[in-house]
Amino acid sequence: MPVHSVRHPASGNLLRRTVVARHNDPYRQVVREALRVEELDGSGQVVATEETSWALRWSVRQEMAYLFELCGFDIVDQFSDFKGSPPAYGREQLWVVAAR
Repeated sequence: MPVHSVRHPASGNLLRRTVVARHNDPYRQVVREALRVEELDGSGQVVATEETSWALRWSVRQEMAYLFELCGFDIVDQFSDFKGSPPAYGREQLWVVAAR
């Protein structure tokens, strides 16, 4: 499973996040993950551990466009990132909308 590491801004210790379980439900458009976050000191010893989980529901672009329309919004623009890249399949969705 994926592992991601960063430095703690105050202590300088390594923070290691490991995905220990992942369940993808394409029918409900939900992904669930169980995570372990460990803090390692300068010698590589684990000094703290925390486990957590989260669930995320995703929406496809056509679904979002329809929801905005149903709620009375006009789509002004859409992007795939904060750099203004055009929409792309499987990328982030950033929408600019205006109330009618």
